[in-house]
Amino acid sequence: MNHYKKDLKWTYILSVITFAGLIFWNLQGQQALFGDAYSGDDYREREHEAIEIADHDGRNASEDDTEDQRVSEDASSQEINEPGVYGVSSAHPLAVEAGMDILEGADGKEPGNAVDAAVAISFTLGVVEPYGSGLGGGGNMLIHDPDEGIVNYDYREAAPESAETLDQVPEQGMAIPGFVKGMEAVYHEMGSGDRDWEDLIDPAIAHAEEGYQVDQVFSEQLSSFYPNLNFDFSGNGGRTDESEYLPVANNPVEDGDTIQPEELKETLNLLQDGGADEFYQGELSESLAETMAANSNELTADDLADDLDRYEVQRTEGNEVASGTWRSQEQTIYGSPSPASSTIVIQALKMASQIELTNLIDTIENGNESHGIAIDDVTEILADELNIDGFDKDNVELGHLAHSEETEAHYYHLMNEITEAVYNDRLGTLGDPQFDDINHEELTSDAYIEELLEDVEWDPFAIYEEDRDELDQNEPVEEEPDTTAAVHDAVETDLDDPGNTTHFVVVDQEGRMVSVTHSLGEFFGSGIYNDGYFLNNQTDNFSENEESMNRYEPGKRPRTFVSPIIFAEEGRNGQERPVLGLGTPGGSRIPAMLFQTAMQYQYGLNDEGEPLTLQEAIMEPRFYKDGQSMFTEEYLDNDYARAILQYNPIDNPENYPNTDPLNLDDDDNAKQMGYGVNLRGFDDNPLFYGGIQGLGLRTDDSGNINGIYGGGDERRSGSWAIDQEEAEDE
Repeated sequence: MNHYKKDLKWTYILSVITFAGLIFWNLQGQQALFGDAYSGDDYREREHEAIEIADHDGRNASEDDTEDQRVSEDASSQEINEPGVYGVSSAHPLAVEAGMDILEGADGKEPGNAVDAAVAISFTLGVVEPYGSGLGGGGNMLIHDPDEGIVNYDYREAAPESAETLDQVPEQGMAIPGFVKGMEAVYHEMGSGDRDWEDLIDPAIAHAEEGYQVDQVFSEQLSSFYPNLNFDFSGNGGRTDESEYLPVANNPVEDGDTIQPEELKETLNLLQDGGADEFYQGELSESLAETMAANSNELTADDLADDLDRYEVQRTEGNEVASGTWRSQEQTIYGSPSPASSTIVIQALKMASQIELTNLIDTIENGNESHGIAIDDVTEILADELNIDGFDKDNVELGHLAHSEETEAHYYHLMNEITEAVYNDRLGTLGDPQFDDINHEELTSDAYIEELLEDVEWDPFAIYEEDRDELDQNEPVEEEPDTTAAVHDAVETDLDDPGNTTHFVVVDQEGRMVSVTHSLGEFFGSGIYNDGYFLNNQTDNFSENEESMNRYEPGKRPRTFVSPIIFAEEGRNGQERPVLGLGTPGGSRIPAMLFQTAMQYQYGLNDEGEPLTLQEAIMEPRFYKDGQSMFTEEYLDNDYARAILQYNPIDNPENYPNTDPLNLDDDDNAKQMGYGVNLRGFDDNPLFYGGIQGLGLRTDDSGNINGIYGGGDERRSGSWAIDQEEAEDE
């Protein structure tokens, strides 16, 4: 009777071996993704999906509080209303660490706010991700402040004012960097005032001086780009860093190697002492002007020194910042204004919220003579998948369509249509506001969104050949298709473009949120290395067409796809609170990837039918339409959706008894949507679909902050850390 115990013993042994194997496999997978250097608990122990706020010191008063306690607006009430949670989400763990140290005062000094932390993160990323951002580039910082509301700083690279035409700018597309002046501006105007400028550069200097380990992303990008790098202008102040990147000729540093950029450390030391004046008027300015002039046939070092001195950071706030409401006005979406592309992310989300789907549901359910496809009870199918009672076609929203095999193809189609509509619209509406009149309020108004929706073909089969109406507004200007400028004035995709930028989000203990995207243009920018940093190639992003809003003009900022986003909603006492910050690298795919991720977070469900966490939403498979090709990150295993999306008849009609399996026109041509569906997966290029970073704050029904959550994109080794203030002893 006890013979089973022998078998059970072996079962236990095999279970332990299997479990150990799974742990090993998981760790190996993490190391393959993140690289050995930063996959351990030392860097990722605070990557919690969420933290709920503990009730202490009266913080975040409950619904049982008296009315006076809830509505009092004196100092004590404001203190009670502070959330007490904080965090950083960034593509590099060392940047997360630098930001958290500032927020916590880990160096024994006063804690800084989210802006202080953002400055420290920015300088750190310039050291550990020199290919994606740094002193030679620029960016946009979107800030939601408890006192000042929404504010944006644009310190992107600008065309040299001394260059009258695009032909006169320095070679490799070099523009005047704005990064350093931008960091100083946000520090002085919106920093806490409790941290010295020098403190915020210390982490970056420490990594440059002590060295840091190269991760897999760095190694792969350097391996791809090193033939285009130019170190001839490095070493102006002494030692060159070329040997750090290329220790042996044509042999770049690899994952796990240590890099110690001495030249960059010396430059950062000068910035600590001299601030932005050192970079735009001092010794560093002279060196930069000489390097740019050496790569120009038209401009002198004096010309470019004057251009550096004249550079100005652009600050916008309130209605001048791109914004719009969605989901029945429940939330406001803020974004960096033009020439950034946050506006089209807002437009896309509003379009998804406003689109009328009853005609689509009728077409799917009833079919019609020309298309011959019908699926009974679509709303009933969706109600069952979503577990929603009383659901009818008037309740169907675009995000719901992703949850049924019978409607998934229509979700892809409408997401693509909306994306294409806003991408085309930007060509005639977004440019540098210093040179063109741009009304951001109008571009995101409900009336304008309805106009954009007229360009969306909701009928899933009207895309078929000549039946589909072409978009008729804001068509791309005519240019030579093989010019760089044409790529930036037409909606085209460089399929080898790995991502180019970097993004991070910070939340501090007072509820302040910062969403930041930095760039050099392409990875490594121009490839020219000067005083420890790579110079950008942003003037390559101008159009050569004089009628384009993205035409070249001296001092102008070119249009960009970077799109920092902050979602906000009404909080306690009617005070608006930021609740989610998002952003991503990804080149031309940035707005599309943000649109998809926001939709996944709002509507996505896991296998148990529960709403997705932010991290789950970030890691959902993505797709991107380029021309009539749709690239999917994972194989589309819904046979019906795949068949409907393509020009192929349904090959397994027995699984879909309510459809016409042939769906042919009079000439026996399949009348599907006409996409060429192509698999472009993680292994092909993990950075192709961006690298979303995000942090969010949870609120209760009274508008109190009661938690924080975060996420980081594993496609780009994304990291995050969230935590909560400790309760003070009474």
